[in-house]
Amino acid sequence: MTKHQILKYSIFIGLLITATAVKSQIKLPAVISDGMVLQQNDKIVLWGWSAPYEEIKITTSWNQKSYQTKANSEGKWKTKVKTTKAGGPFQIEFKGKNAVTVSDILLGEVWLCSGQSNMEMPLKGFPNEPIKNAEAEIKSANYPKIRMFTVKKNTALERTEDTQGDWKTATTENVGNFSATAYFFGKNLYEKLNVPIGLIHSSWGGTVAEAWTSEKALRELGDFNAELDRIDSLKPIAKKIRKDDQEIQKEWEYLTTHPKDEFYKTDFDFSEWKKMQVPSTLADSGLENFDGIVWLKTKIDIPKQWQDQNLIIELGPIDDIDITWWNGEKIGETKKEGFYWAAERKYKIPAQFINTQKNVLTVRVVDFIAIGGIYGEKSQLEIYPEAKPQESINIAGDWFYKTTASLPKLQLPENANRPSALFNGMLSPIIPYTLKGAIWYQGESNVGRAEQYERLFPKMIKDWRKNWSQGDFPFYYVQIAPFGYLGDGRRGAALRDAQRKSLATKNTGMTVLLDIGSEKTIHPPNKPEVGRRLSLLALNDTYHKNIKAKGPVVSASKVKGSQVILKFKNAKKLNYKKEYNSFELAGADGKYYPALVKVEGKKLLLKSAQAAHPVYVRYAYQDHSVASLFNEVGLPASTFQIHL
Repeated sequence: MTKHQILKYSIFIGLLITATAVKSQIKLPAVISDGMVLQQNDKIVLWGWSAPYEEIKITTSWNQKSYQTKANSEGKWKTKVKTTKAGGPFQIEFKGKNAVTVSDILLGEVWLCSGQSNMEMPLKGFPNEPIKNAEAEIKSANYPKIRMFTVKKNTALERTEDTQGDWKTATTENVGNFSATAYFFGKNLYEKLNVPIGLIHSSWGGTVAEAWTSEKALRELGDFNAELDRIDSLKPIAKKIRKDDQEIQKEWEYLTTHPKDEFYKTDFDFSEWKKMQVPSTLADSGLENFDGIVWLKTKIDIPKQWQDQNLIIELGPIDDIDITWWNGEKIGETKKEGFYWAAERKYKIPAQFINTQKNVLTVRVVDFIAIGGIYGEKSQLEIYPEAKPQESINIAGDWFYKTTASLPKLQLPENANRPSALFNGMLSPIIPYTLKGAIWYQGESNVGRAEQYERLFPKMIKDWRKNWSQGDFPFYYVQIAPFGYLGDGRRGAALRDAQRKSLATKNTGMTVLLDIGSEKTIHPPNKPEVGRRLSLLALNDTYHKNIKAKGPVVSASKVKGSQVILKFKNAKKLNYKKEYNSFELAGADGKYYPALVKVEGKKLLLKSAQAAHPVYVRYAYQDHSVASLFNEVGLPASTFQIHL
């Protein structure tokens, strides 16, 4: 061999030895790392990877015991170790051909916190959507025994084995970016139980329940088999498809934030464009099958006294992203970051951009998926002087629009709502980390499919329990809050009722928010109360504290003449607010009419002259319904519908 060949050969052998050594080293999943909380007084699961057939010795400092396990042919290993009562900090040593030590471990109570945007919503809030008391809560956060782990967002065609993330302590520096609902839930548990609390947060805004359910469970349900079959057929060529898609997506993503057309210019004539009522969805305007770029324009007359003032313009939420111009000058944009599709737009118009006549507002909307458009309430669209918001002018009405570039049709887009995509990408990597239970806040994205959700949601809960192999662990969830959904005005109510019916699933509990919703935002700001109510369920049902945790629930119903008698449990006394009456009765024809309500202890007596022979009763069965029935501790009754 020449010297050059010998050198190349030596480098090759060195790299081969290094690669083999790296492969043989013990590797742990991200969730098993420094600062973690492990479930106290339990047999917890530990797992990882090493060289094939490597023997691993695990030593736990809380009891000074050692455990032996062995990797399989693929280098995977898993075992159970015993934990003691709450305390710490402790450490675990994993020893094979190399040693890995995990430190600063606490033993306590571990909860999984999952769902869509209302679970993901951080304590610092979303743009223009604050959390109640957030500033004070962030400033005062100093809970070294509350630990938080956030699973990185990821979609996957098949089950993944690991994620990215690390455990953080609940301090001022860390809590602002963590789930507000999960934080308040954990904080309340810590204050009542006085033990370390571990919160594993895995959520993604705007996602559907089927995305969080395994393929096996969905196939048992049957509703999603066609899409699952399509996905399965693409798996063998997924890498090539993804590469092609990524090139197309890269070009498209650039176009979304760099307008090719110049329709924002003031001298552009848009009088021949089509008209659209704003606010509305693209689907409502005949663009139900369009995803892509839509330009919207309108003329606005400004009072003379406003001309030398800075103005504020509010457009409500826009699905999905936008760039907005005033008289050809860019005044703001909302990019594809965070909760862009739900963020309420609020932009400043500098005084120098304003004319007393011929002011033109241009909004370029990019719709990636679903409804698209400027879709909020009419009252949310307004313009006013920065110094005098009370002098606002409403700008809802007929606008002009033009569609341009359509969203490219990708073969296999990174879709968070694809069946099983988030189970594979965001739950699988933390299974089987030992839990005490789970909390869940989702349902908004399944509105309109209440009948299906009634079957899907219990299937998802059972699926999680089966995959974790920890029995019927506690599963507490939040009923979606009142909000003005598009449609017949009862789609959200029907979903709430489907969630209520899911209480038939063993070891579940539901937090009701009928009294703290908002017509203007799908993200109620009172997350401290959401977390508190969830913690009440855990404290009462899981930790057996003598705490009232649930609102009134119908325990019996009967018809007596023209009167309906409802008896309730979970209430020593019923508190009824007649100004928010949401009770309705219907006869055999199914037409509902408002009911007169009388309270007698734990019973309600209902009557309606228009439904003299009642067959059905329902409560809070509109999307905007406000709670009118509470128990003695102020917890509201759920939406319900009963065939008498």
